[in-house]
Amino acid sequence: MSDLFSRFLLVAAALFTASCGGDSSPGGAGPDGGGSNGTDATTLPSCDSLCPAVLVPKCPQGPQSQSDCVGGCQAIRASKCLDKYVATYDCGGAQPVYACDSLGRTTTIGCETSMDALYTCMANM
Repeated sequence: MSDLFSRFLLVAAALFTASCGGDSSPGGAGPDGGGSNGTDATTLPSCDSLCPAVLVPKCPQGPQSQSDCVGGCQAIRASKCLDKYVATYDCGGAQPVYACDSLGRTTTIGCETSMDALYTCMANM
């Protein structure tokens, strides 16, 4: 796997669990209409608002800058993995806590299973 693609996977997956405000990003949430809490692509927080919290733990395999983070976030929202993104977002709740997992990737405490599903989806694109 190329370093660029690896970084994309890590940045993208790290972005999907914070909640803060609305987003105007295009895209749909798939056939089920979104997450268990009624979340869909039109109600997700903006990538710009997610990234500061995602960057806090400074994980070695996570996003390294605001622009890396925002780019990954926007890419995942346009991908076939949007449903996994929404599930992870719903899991994180209003005050998600980020940490580094054993592989140095950014993860959301309490949402490891949904983060793993998102990483797996992105790896199979």
